[in-house]
Amino acid sequence: MSIEILINATFMHDNPTGLGVYTREILEALLERDREVKAVVPKSYRNSEYKNRFILAPDTITPGKGFKNNLLRIMWLQLGLLKAAAGKSALIYSTVPEGLVYTTKNIKQIITVHDLLPFRYPEEYPRIRYYMRFLLPRIIRSSTKVVCISENTKKDLVEYYGIEEHDKLVVIYPGANLKRFSTYEKEEKGATDSEEYVLYVGALRRYKNVLKLIKAIERLKDFNLKLLIVGDNRGGYYKELTDYVRNRGIEHLVSFLGYVDDKTLTNLYRGAKAFVFPSLYEGFGLPPLEAMACGCPVIASNTSSIPEACGDAAIYFDPEDIEDMAKKIHLVLYNQNLRSLLIKKGIERAKKFTWEKTAERILNLFYSMIK
Repeated sequence: MSIEILINATFMHDNPTGLGVYTREILEALLERDREVKAVVPKSYRNSEYKNRFILAPDTITPGKGFKNNLLRIMWLQLGLLKAAAGKSALIYSTVPEGLVYTTKNIKQIITVHDLLPFRYPEEYPRIRYYMRFLLPRIIRSSTKVVCISENTKKDLVEYYGIEEHDKLVVIYPGANLKRFSTYEKEEKGATDSEEYVLYVGALRRYKNVLKLIKAIERLKDFNLKLLIVGDNRGGYYKELTDYVRNRGIEHLVSFLGYVDDKTLTNLYRGAKAFVFPSLYEGFGLPPLEAMACGCPVIASNTSSIPEACGDAAIYFDPEDIEDMAKKIHLVLYNQNLRSLLIKKGIERAKKFTWEKTAERILNLFYSMIK
């Protein structure tokens, strides 16, 4: 019996971060490796190479358009995915923790869970936590397998949902795009070439702990070191951060760059003295691996899945301790032997986590389920 493989890649938008980046990267890696795989994507998705294998979903369900559109997407999937399967036997793989609440006899489902942030930080996700509490457990029950992006996420799933069938949970790590992020020379010079700076890349939410990072940089002000922050410049926490910088008169130490394209981001990684990741919690954490791939030393929190991702290729600090953070930044910046070691280890570490390897593991999971 022929079984069609469908990728639910509707979690896609123009300026992807986190789940959007994961969706884009794993989609392209899977399509490249198996010519029979098809995907459900938004109409606006720009990739003509595989367009004959796309089933188009309305752009009104893309995540970049706010909560209402997220709700519309979850509702649309209940019929849209079944319609995409067209009554055939199908394996449906979702790149995020979304999918069918109820499957039919001819449908097998795999979903991907990245983290359980809405449980740990409900104030950051006041609406999504209800989805995670009431709807996601039903989707998990309807799924044959659940891909977890780290052992830490798997542990959280068992803890919060009491999942007893541990073989249902499969850990498959995400990767860094080594074609996009590498140690090749910068293609063009930027405004930061004459400055020494450390870099942060990621969302601007409180659990990302960026305010403490700014305070750590403030303690190093005598070293003429700048902090560049790449992330979406919207929301209350962004205002809190900019207000702090303005009130302390340290605009010369901290710059908010907003969302940047991949080429600019790669050059920022390559030019940074170090990449600092102060997050209190991560499902995995891709930016440290991207930085490593670009030959940038990584200094990171010693919490959640971050040591799982970075291994011995990073220097760690207590994210609640500003003094410890400042000391570790100073140590990496001014100990050349340590810097060289971290760069070398980081490049090798990044090679262990690639989208090609992630895709191969996911495809092997598919094939084991449709034998």
